[in-house]
Amino acid sequence: MSVENSRQSPLPGSGMVYRPRICLRDRLRFVALRAWLSTAKRHDLQLLHSAKYERNFTALALLMASEIAELVRFFTGGNFPAGWAVTNAPPGTSLVKGTAHLATAIGEDVAALLGLPHVTCFEPGAPARTRFYDPTAKRIGLLDSAPKGLNLILVDDLVTTGCTMTECYNLLSPHAALLPVAWLYGEAEPSGTTALPVTDDQLRLFRREPVVHNLSTGA
Repeated sequence: MSVENSRQSPLPGSGMVYRPRICLRDRLRFVALRAWLSTAKRHDLQLLHSAKYERNFTALALLMASEIAELVRFFTGGNFPAGWAVTNAPPGTSLVKGTAHLATAIGEDVAALLGLPHVTCFEPGAPARTRFYDPTAKRIGLLDSAPKGLNLILVDDLVTTGCTMTECYNLLSPHAALLPVAWLYGEAEPSGTTALPVTDDQLRLFRREPVVHNLSTGA
């Protein structure tokens, strides 16, 4: 089975190809759907970062969310019994107060498209890699109000080093079963990540042994 196709990138001028993968990094397994080409990485990331910090990215967020929702249905079979919800990676410390956050907008749209509740789990903060270079940066925190015992689809717009996704996973995994999904990832990044094509065998393995412990697909 191949779920790759020639659909265009939503960012004109970018080389972000539609190439769904199951990505493995240490204990973390996440699903990603678009990749940047190594030769165009700097250009593509500049385009995405520019779009992220525009005040009006409603259409872009909805397009990203539509692709993520489609992929989630494909991987799970589209069956969501009670106890499922959508959350997203938190805003970083560089986000200007009062501006919108792309991953949050995508998470809210994914929840609406899948007919699931959207929940906020994290306090804004920086992952370990950022804190290494900036010791004053605030650590990502888990809210006391974060739900326990749910199956959570954890959404992020972009995975580069994987530090944010890994830190969110580490905070949430003791309390919930997780399906982490990224819209964009690098073919050769983050370092130490293996990206596997979505074959029939991989899909069967994914559904039989979901992303982390006991993630119920309702099968």
